[in-house]
Amino acid sequence: MGQSGICESILSAISGRGVPGVSNLSIDRGLAYALFLLCLVLLIGRIIPLSKNPNVMRVYSSFRSAKDGFLLGSQSKLVQEECSIIGWKEWLVLPDLGVPALKAKIDTGARTSALHTFSLEEFTRQDKLMVRFGIHPLRKQNKIELFCEAPVFDRRFVKDSGGHSEMRYVIKTTAILGSMQWPIQITLTNREGMMFRMLLGRTALRHRFVVDPSQAYLTGRELAMSYPNSKIRR
Repeated sequence: MGQSGICESILSAISGRGVPGVSNLSIDRGLAYALFLLCLVLLIGRIIPLSKNPNVMRVYSSFRSAKDGFLLGSQSKLVQEECSIIGWKEWLVLPDLGVPALKAKIDTGARTSALHTFSLEEFTRQDKLMVRFGIHPLRKQNKIELFCEAPVFDRRFVKDSGGHSEMRYVIKTTAILGSMQWPIQITLTNREGMMFRMLLGRTALRHRFVVDPSQAYLTGRELAMSYPNSKIRR
């Protein structure tokens, strides 16, 4: 099929008459219109070389911008439909570690997630490298302590926000945030002086959440009541 035949088929699709000679073919009118413009530019280009005609080049540039905007808009809409919206800080659960509630900062600037730990030590169980550590789930309330064990998934050099690099243990565990439950990788480090016990990085967020930095606790604050007799600033 030549270029003129392709344009005729696309015009048929735009008008809703279907593509001649092809049954059960559905095509989005917006996409068909964009393709028609491209065919029109190509046909004009065969008569008048694009490089020698500034008017055609302007039409071609406008078409490229419109096409890119159309595709980006479609992708953005698809992402919003498939992902949950969360705020810049949320309460979550780490069930495999026995952590009923933890306030996490949603940090899209960090590639990997990080968890505050203390008394970190490695050991072997049935020839498998393990790690044992303590957690203070609530900031400035060190009387509440949780002790956890997990298999060592990896050891990596990680650079913090201050540019300092350190070797960290990496564990793989389950996270629950809102209605979503999924496996994540967490690096273990000492965050005693930091505002949040945990950072949830962009690798854990990818394809699951869209972050609204102007909002907080969009999944609720009920988990804050998981520690009786504690003074929690929610």
